[in-house]
Amino acid sequence: MPSKKVLKVFYAVTASDCSTSLYEAKIDGDSEKPVITKIRLSGSSRVKKGGNIKNGTMLGITQQLQLFVPKGGEFNSPEPFVQREILEVIGLHLGSHTSNIVGLFLRKKTAELCYSKRDGLMLMNGIPDSRWLKQTIATLRAIGKNHPYCSISTSDSRYWLLPPEKWQ
Repeated sequence: MPSKKVLKVFYAVTASDCSTSLYEAKIDGDSEKPVITKIRLSGSSRVKKGGNIKNGTMLGITQQLQLFVPKGGEFNSPEPFVQREILEVIGLHLGSHTSNIVGLFLRKKTAELCYSKRDGLMLMNGIPDSRWLKQTIATLRAIGKNHPYCSISTSDSRYWLLPPEKWQ
């Protein structure tokens, strides 16, 4: 059976009380390190348009996108990426993160459409906007459970973007 192709880029629209953002998440070339770049911004944010979310070797997908260093993935660790679940990582190894996710997208054009609707974006208890649920599920499935540089949180329901049974 052929191996599944690893997703190299996807998009996220995020929202907070004071801003809406569109991010591009990608595995960065030769370094194979995740990079999250803000490509659109409406409102005020610590991360400006063109800025990056930094400080991690794995991209955790919870109610936000967050970079982190997996437990066992430290520079001098003999067994890199032993623990991929972000909730098992101590605070010292957590990098920066986005605001709450409104939707995830495989295509930039669809993400831009979602972003353009920013005045009507809805977050209900951290759950993505239902208008973008189909695209979010498709993106989570494309990332998958075993992506080498992305980890979708499944161990604690308080941090799920979506319940695992909805996208697995």
